[in-house]
Amino acid sequence: MFGNVIEPKDLVNNITNIEIPIDTEPKFVSFEDYFDPRFPRWISIALFFIGLIGNTICLIIFSQKNMRKYSTFVYLAFLSIVDLFVLTLGLGDIILISYLHYVIRNQSLIICRLLSFLIYASTHLSSFILASVSIDRAIATNFINFSKIYCKPKVAYRIIFINIFLATLINFHSFIFLGYEEQVLVENFTSVDYLEFNLTHESKSSCICGSQNGTIYDKFLDPYFKLIDLLSYAIIPFFIMAISSYMIIRVILLSNKRLNRNKKQHQSLLNKKQTQSKSTNKAKHLTYTLITLNCLFFCLVSPLVLVLILLNGKETDGSNKIVINIVYLLAYSNHSFNFVLYGFSSPPFRESLFRLLRINQIPKSTNVANLNNKL
Repeated sequence: MFGNVIEPKDLVNNITNIEIPIDTEPKFVSFEDYFDPRFPRWISIALFFIGLIGNTICLIIFSQKNMRKYSTFVYLAFLSIVDLFVLTLGLGDIILISYLHYVIRNQSLIICRLLSFLIYASTHLSSFILASVSIDRAIATNFINFSKIYCKPKVAYRIIFINIFLATLINFHSFIFLGYEEQVLVENFTSVDYLEFNLTHESKSSCICGSQNGTIYDKFLDPYFKLIDLLSYAIIPFFIMAISSYMIIRVILLSNKRLNRNKKQHQSLLNKKQTQSKSTNKAKHLTYTLITLNCLFFCLVSPLVLVLILLNGKETDGSNKIVINIVYLLAYSNHSFNFVLYGFSSPPFRESLFRLLRINQIPKSTNVANLNNKL
C-alpha cells in the first residue's frame, strides 16, 4: 500500500536526472502518443517482413532484361523499390516506437528532417507510380497510335523522373523547416550522505520533430499540408486510377462484344479471332493486374483518408488511438501485398517466379517476351 521501502544505503552515490522543459506550455504531440498499447504489435513486424521479401522478389523479376523492354514492367520495378523505402523508413519507424519506445526522429534536427522528408516523399511517390502505370495502360488500350510513342521504356523513365521531382517539390519544406530545438532544464540530485543532497541545474537542448506552436510553418502544416498530403497520397491518384481502369475495361468489353458478334455472323473469322485473342488476353491480364492493384489501393488507403477527415486533429484522444493504429497499418499493407496480387492475377509473373525458384523447368528457348504474350 505504501510502495517499496527505500533503505538509506540505496541513496548513497545515487544520481537522478530530471528533465523539465523551461517553457512548460504543451506544443507538440509526440509520435508515441498515437500508439495504443492494446493493438497487437506483431502485425507491424509481419507486414514489414512480408513486404520486404515480396517487393524484393518483384524487383528481381521485373528487372530482368527482357522485362525492361516494356514500359509497364519498368513502372512496376520502380514501384517495388519505392515500396521498400516506404516499409523500411515508415513502418520501421513505427516498429522502433512501438517496441523500443525509441523515437528516432527526435534524436537530431538532421535525422528529423531527412527521415520525415523521405517517408512522406516515398509514400507520395508510390501513389504517383500507381497512377502513372494506370495511365500507361489506358493509353495503350485506347490510343493505339499514340501508344507507339508514349508506352516506351524511355518515356516511362522520364515519367518516373517527373514523379520524383513532384514528390520532392511537395515535401521539400520538411527538409528545411520541420523540427526545432527546445531548451530543457535538467535537475541533478547527487547524494552526499544519508541526509544531505546536492542539487544542480543544467540547461540542454532537446530536438522536437514537429512544428513550433503558433509559427507560420505550424499554420501551414495544419490545415494546408494535411490537405496536400491527402490529395497527393490518396485522392488524386485514386481518381486517376479509377478513370484509367474504366477506359481499359470499356475497351476490353467492347472488343469482346465485337468478336462475339463476328463469330456468330461469320464463322470463317474463327481463326482470325484465335489470332487476335492472344492480344486480347494480354490486355485482359494486364487489366486484371492493374484493377486488382487499384482496388487494393482504394480498400486499404481510403479508410485512412476518411478517419483523418472525420477526426480532424483528435487522433490521440481516447479510443481514437486504436482506430488510427488500424487505418495506418492498413495503408502500409498496400505497400506489402503487391507481390501476392501479382501472383494471383499475372500468369507471366507466376512463371517467372517459378523459374526464379526453380520449381518448374522452362526451356531455355522460352524468353520473357513470349511469356508477356500471355498477359
